Amino acid sequence: MMKISMIYGIRCVFAVASLVIAAGANAQDASFTIIPAANTTSYSVWARGVSADGAVVVGVEEGTVFRWTETGSTEYLSGSSWQNTFAAAVSADGSTIISTVDDGTGVFSAALFTDATGWINIGGLQPDPPSGGDGLSTGYSISGDGAVAVGLAWVGGGWDAEAFIWNETDGMTGLGRPVEANSRANDISADGSVIVGWYEHEVNRCRRPARWTPDGTVDLFLGTEICGEAHSVSTDGSVIVGSALVPGNDYPTAFRYTDQDGWLDLGKLIDHPFHSALATGIAENGTIVGLSGDEAGQIWTGFVWTLEDGMKSMTDVLTDLGVTSHDGWWLGEARDISADGTTIVGTAIDNNWYLRGFVATIPVPEVFADTFESGDASGWSAVVGGP
Repeated sequence: MMKISMIYGIRCVFAVASLVIAAGANAQDASFTIIPAANTTSYSVWARGVSADGAVVVGVEEGTVFRWTETGSTEYLSGSSWQNTFAAAVSADGSTIISTVDDGTGVFSAALFTDATGWINIGGLQPDPPSGGDGLSTGYSISGDGAVAVGLAWVGGGWDAEAFIWNETDGMTGLGRPVEANSRANDISADGSVIVGWYEHEVNRCRRPARWTPDGTVDLFLGTEICGEAHSVSTDGSVIVGSALVPGNDYPTAFRYTDQDGWLDLGKLIDHPFHSALATGIAENGTIVGLSGDEAGQIWTGFVWTLEDGMKSMTDVLTDLGVTSHDGWWLGEARDISADGTTIVGTAIDNNWYLRGFVATIPVPEVFADTFESGDASGWSAVVGGP
């Protein structure tokens, strides 16, 4: 989702070493680590997901899925495809990865990886790739135990997209889409109870924040006319974060939503009419991460939001903690946060516009007032469709 397209034409060589410098007496309190690239000429390394305890990070380097562990080692797990392989996520225990890879015949689909099985492709909602294409589906997220996968499948001859859910017993099932419009599942709660993503408007085709139960019932929880996207959901499915267009604004801002408290606008880092923000990850202690910036200019800054301090840039958070190893890097994206709230992963940019994944550890905030009550489907807003 991060948009920094201007960097793709730059080919400066910049060797990057792994940096780990901790602040204070306790080395576990705060640190910043750059994930080194496999090739120093690689200019695009994205850290995309993290296990519940922060020990395993997954991402994509120039179309290749990688796994990084807290020991500092990086493994490359797939072939390279810029067009098809750009998302990756990992189960709570770090054992199962979801992404999109070649099935060995040149056809790409959502796939699951474990050390025991290697990649297992899970296909699509239609038997063959669309005419002129080579993809069936894209994997976006996985449940905490690695048993349930969600994402997007190509349908309608490849011109349309539909959110899907997959498990080993039932295979892939569509979660529905509006007539002549599209949908996508971005995340699933660790307990597998709630799926979130977007469900396009039937008329103006803007994306709308949506959630589904595993049976395919879809709920536009912010209303049928609010444009935006749900990017992530808490472990028990009760808290949803994303971006939404507040009525009267021109650009979306980050939000937090619960059935109990409703929609909380988290705002953006800079109060400028052309700036926007999206929340992309949430920890069990309530810490939220994401990115904020000039959507028109495609310049983003990673942020951390807490109830105590509100929204702060990732750079300011680390600086306030006494960390200096991020100096010289633009922290453009905070993509995900571990369930225990200690580890944030994202993408940093150097002075030569090379992108590198980063791993930052932070102390767990002590203040978060409300508890995460389990969502009750009976209190959801009007149901508008299903599979």
